[in-house]
Amino acid sequence: SRAVLGGGLYAKSSTVQLSGKAKVENNVGFRDGGGLYFGKDTISWLIDVTIRGNRAECPVRLGTTSCPDWSNSATKEGIYSFCIHPSCTGYLGRGGAVFVEAATSFDARRSHFLINTASSGGGIYAKDTLAVKIYEGSSFIQNICQRSIALASSVSFSANGGAIYISLTIFKSTSEFNLARPEISGTTFKNNRVEEGGGGGAIFWSVIPG
Repeated sequence: SRAVLGGGLYAKSSTVQLSGKAKVENNVGFRDGGGLYFGKDTISWLIDVTIRGNRAECPVRLGTTSCPDWSNSATKEGIYSFCIHPSCTGYLGRGGAVFVEAATSFDARRSHFLINTASSGGGIYAKDTLAVKIYEGSSFIQNICQRSIALASSVSFSANGGAIYISLTIFKSTSEFNLARPEISGTTFKNNRVEEGGGGGAIFWSVIPG
């Protein structure tokens, strides 16, 4: 499946549970959330779920700059000339498996994130979500952060978090900020990587300077 946000599933102000050996595979999110997108005020649980082969990646058409169905949206820079979907021109692409932003909580138990790809947060990209918990036999294997074709001509490029990217850029109160302790336990990380210009082959964690 393909969508601008959340190639497999998009949820906002919702409660979502995926379980029973559910599989989220081979979806594409043009901007954020190759597999799953959990937005503001969403509570989510993943239990015994496999999320495999999803990509946060802007679609391109190589070898042409004529694409009237895409409003002739194209980059014209010599060998880097191609049509690019107008919804995501110049966009980074975050969360190959899962994108989480301003959610209430994200909880993954015995869930597996395999061979997902994005420009940042190859497995999970979680931003401004205080309660993030990954535990009890979960795994992240061969997730990748890399430059997408759509960003081929971008001089400045930096990716972070081959498996997981977690950041807090805002918080409502000191008490809430003090609760911001992502919990990751009993989880395997293997062969995750950042291909270019960034950090955290497995985990990248960033907070507002105190």
